[in-house]
Amino acid sequence: MTYEDTRVRAHTLSLGLGGAFIATPLPPTLGTTFSLSLHLPNVPTPLEVKAEARWLAGHGNGLGVKFHGLQAEEILQLNEYFDSLVEESDDLQPS
Repeated sequence: MTYEDTRVRAHTLSLGLGGAFIATPLPPTLGTTFSLSLHLPNVPTPLEVKAEARWLAGHGNGLGVKFHGLQAEEILQLNEYFDSLVEESDDLQPS
């Protein structure tokens, strides 16, 4: 993620169409809007989305973000990723 001209490495622990929880030791302040690169499996280039810091986890563990202005193609790629998770989960179920 990039904010205040600083690129910070972070990991997405929870992801949805509306936002995400991002683990990072250096979260931006609440209300900060920043760029977020989402690297999804089987997608050749990262999704570049705008996000806003909405809440902070205790002890600098990360933050909750809200996505702004997702485009149709980005929503489609996220939904395809979510579908692949459901398919993987179904494959793991005992017969």
